[in-house]
Amino acid sequence: MMWPIVAGKLEGAYDVAIMRGLVPVLTPEQTRAALINAHQALEPGSQLYVVGWILDDARSTPLSYATYNLLFVNDYENALIHTEAEHRRWLGEAGFTDISRDRESRTYAADYMVARRA
Repeated sequence: MMWPIVAGKLEGAYDVAIMRGLVPVLTPEQTRAALINAHQALEPGSQLYVVGWILDDARSTPLSYATYNLLFVNDYENALIHTEAEHRRWLGEAGFTDISRDRESRTYAADYMVARRA
């Protein structure tokens, strides 16, 4: 199955976009395509929130995410929890700026990266 966010250009123009739990179940190539498509669909100055599990660059913290990663790699065909650096690189390649990460979420799997379409 190919989701519209991955398969091609999205219809309309948006003030904000939220990807919740999507990145871990996509391949890196699909993630790149989804971020490019989201970027193209956003109005200039709008923000994208990538919400879910985000590992620190060493891939070992937060510990709960690192251990949950075992579920992803065993239960889904191409799943993997990705690092902050990977998210930053993909967002930058898609054309986003002002990329930051919120590590202070009080809800499990609700860390997020936020980026702006210039």
